[in-house]
Amino acid sequence: MRAHWPRLIAYTLLVAGMAFCRADFLDDVFYNIDEGEYVVAADALGHGWLPGLDLLGSSKTPAIAFLCYTLFHLFGRSLAVIHVAQLVMVIATGLLVIEIARRWWGAKALIPAALLFWIASNSFSLPQRVLSLNVESPGLLFAVFALWLLLTATDSVAFLTAGIALGIAIMFRQSFVFFLIPAFYLANASERRWRALRLVGAGIAGSWLLLLVPYAVRGGLGWAFDSWVRYPLDYASDIGLTGYFEALWLNSIEFAQREWPVLLLALIGAVVLWRDRKILRGKFLFLLAMGSFLALSSGSRFTGQYWIQTYPALALFAVAGWMSLAARRKILRMGLVALVAVGALLSLGHFPFWRVWDPSVPPKGISPYALGEDQAERLAGDFAKQRTGPDDTILVWGYCPQIYYHAHRLPGVRDYIMHYVTGFSPGAFRPLEERAPRSSGHLRAQEMFLDDLTGRRPQYIFDLSDISSGEFPFVQYPITFYPPIAAYVRANYAPDTVLSGVLVYRLKSPLSNLPASSEQL
Repeated sequence: MRAHWPRLIAYTLLVAGMAFCRADFLDDVFYNIDEGEYVVAADALGHGWLPGLDLLGSSKTPAIAFLCYTLFHLFGRSLAVIHVAQLVMVIATGLLVIEIARRWWGAKALIPAALLFWIASNSFSLPQRVLSLNVESPGLLFAVFALWLLLTATDSVAFLTAGIALGIAIMFRQSFVFFLIPAFYLANASERRWRALRLVGAGIAGSWLLLLVPYAVRGGLGWAFDSWVRYPLDYASDIGLTGYFEALWLNSIEFAQREWPVLLLALIGAVVLWRDRKILRGKFLFLLAMGSFLALSSGSRFTGQYWIQTYPALALFAVAGWMSLAARRKILRMGLVALVAVGALLSLGHFPFWRVWDPSVPPKGISPYALGEDQAERLAGDFAKQRTGPDDTILVWGYCPQIYYHAHRLPGVRDYIMHYVTGFSPGAFRPLEERAPRSSGHLRAQEMFLDDLTGRRPQYIFDLSDISSGEFPFVQYPITFYPPIAAYVRANYAPDTVLSGVLVYRLKSPLSNLPASSEQL
């Protein structure tokens, strides 16, 4: 039993530390507007719709929608459910990092790995970004699980399972493809090299084949490519090469200001591990660092949750630094204690006291992405829910997928977050460019939009272009800027009411498919 105490203590430190920092934020609110996109896609799955085909505009591959759908199905439809799941997944990733550290340095590395992963995970970024169920958390869990399997694999099942896990990781975020670098190195270094490589490759290919079959059956592979490859590349590259490196530099400085204790230990560890660069441990860790950095740098925005992909590599290099300092003279050991203590204090003062040090944070129970103090998105959702049936659709003109979630209703158009029609994208630098899906041939974005309005017949339109208080206001994109759509709405919809600045139009009966004019609404 005594031999298991270090592992038990390490596990307890990680779980208790994560719970202390994050348990107060397991609310039924949207911490990130991306969560709105994911839960709407999850609701759509329940009606047989496919993300990237029946819903367009989100740049993420569809695993996150399947995850949210599964969580809702098992535990109930609540945002608190997905936040608890996010916390569990981060803890599970930390436990795997602890086990990888034990693999390389033995039982004496268990507690350092727990402390350093905990510090790295809780020191940086706005909590609303890191506390949300973003795609990085589940994707990283599957990627690290695959690497752990490859480190311990003794049979074909383990290699195949690792490949499947890697395939699923890429389904959460395309950048996890770079974790194939350390994964294939481990497979290549195994005793049954070629068999291991084939099995890992088969697992990746098999998982993606299973995903693509439903899209192929419905003739949607072109749409899937556009949604998961072409559109994300456009989204990630719109600031140019100079802007990209400037964003990388500025974000790296901000990251270092919060993570410097762990970073300093990781730099010491990198120097120590450079001696091991030609053996398995050194090669693997440097390739893991390479894959992590490439995954982080695969887009131009470098928002807080992107850095989650670097935490396992950062923690493992820091463990190497810890082990080196702990074996040296007393003054260096004292410096190690001071570094870890400062890092722990930074973590303890970051998330738990978010509402103290961040004056812009909303009160508990209110989303940072609420439409004004009276939460107009909830008012609009309740209005639609009370006046429509479960099979009816609605349309939100604006970037606010939360309304669909609160309404329990699906979007009346494929372009449900207005990316293709308006070109709007949070943080975009070409906001007025019309982005038409190339896989649709001659069908331009507005034509597709009108075709959906006719086919899905949304019962209500919620126009957000008069609201300027939201995180992503739509005042630059009134419907009247798009004459064919404005004419259709004028001919087929009538003003109904105004909900805290949200203009609401209801469907006329009978429906007319021919626009009357392009006059203002």
